[in-house]
Amino acid sequence: MKKSFKPKLSRFIVSLFFLGMLTSLASCKTKSDLITKTKMQQVKTKQKFNELVKEGNKSTNEYYDTIAGGDAVPESDTGAGTKGRDFTGTNEQVAGVSEADIIKTDGYQIYYLARERGALQVFDVADDKSITLSKSLTFADSYGIGMYLLPEYVVVISEKYEYVLLPEYEEFWLPGWFGYATTAITVIERTNHQVVYELNIKDNIIIDHRVIDNNLFLVGYEYITIDEEDPRPEISLLDGTETNIGYNDIYYFEDTPVHGMTKIIGLKLAADPQAITFNAKGFLGANYGYKQVYVSQTDLYLCDSNWLFTENSYYSTLTISQFELNIKLYPMSVYYTSKNNKVYLREYHHGVFVVFNLTKKDIDIKISKTIRVEKDLSNLIKIIKKAKGLR
Repeated sequence: MKKSFKPKLSRFIVSLFFLGMLTSLASCKTKSDLITKTKMQQVKTKQKFNELVKEGNKSTNEYYDTIAGGDAVPESDTGAGTKGRDFTGTNEQVAGVSEADIIKTDGYQIYYLARERGALQVFDVADDKSITLSKSLTFADSYGIGMYLLPEYVVVISEKYEYVLLPEYEEFWLPGWFGYATTAITVIERTNHQVVYELNIKDNIIIDHRVIDNNLFLVGYEYITIDEEDPRPEISLLDGTETNIGYNDIYYFEDTPVHGMTKIIGLKLAADPQAITFNAKGFLGANYGYKQVYVSQTDLYLCDSNWLFTENSYYSTLTISQFELNIKLYPMSVYYTSKNNKVYLREYHHGVFVVFNLTKKDIDIKISKTIRVEKDLSNLIKIIKKAKGLR
């Protein structure tokens, strides 16, 4: 029996547990270099989903029927600096945004992901620089894509395949393969190297993935079939729990044809495996081959090249989606107003604050204002009080 998770999200917030609403969106027409804003809408129902898919396929088919006559920076240390050994990590294109690799080390252990064999091998490094294989884990019917080495976990990204024995392939060593791959995000604790969490995304093509602090973001793609019985993307956990990305968490862009679905998965890692959480969204739009992703410490940008067809011609647009990554939480500070009212102030990013009063009455307003001196804090409090109807 499938269980459906229903995250409580504000109507105007697209949260990949910390992935904010699309804050800036533009469609660029190549014919006139005109930059215009477009709107993102919730799909909400299966009927609307199917209408969008049919419309996207219809415009493409009509057109073809007519034509046919009918600088890298070093990877941040993952806690190894306290152990005293020097080591080289994976280069990062953006400082603070970790990238996966098939070999990772903290100076004391070397982790090697054998891609074709779907195996993770752990080697201990002795003081005399000799290495010894200490652990080997195998992921059945899997192809390793990459891994991340965090202070408490090794996170492996892999593709799982369902194999069936096809008679015509019996004479070959390679069994027949059926269906699309399932993307697996496997979390392994580093003390005993046991699998403590796994997230499986069915029928998924990996576009890219990154880790910021203890947060993993994965962008994938899924082809869409017209009139599919249930087109909602499937996700399952290690304990067998199954869920879907609901229609309220699937979005489309106005004036953009639908040819497939981009999925953005966010995984929030925690010291307690039971506290690891995820969230997922779907965005209808361009085909798999027309996407690019850029990730900074604060934002994720997704670029889609869309091909639009009329009866006798075609043109392209570029949709650029910007997502704010509200993941970095700075320590909470306590301030006192002139009337000795206690105020709790927590910073998400430099200059972006969330304020709580002592009674914690629904004061969670996000204010983009840098607090430099007491006057700035006083002005910020006035803004909050005015917004809340307080004196």
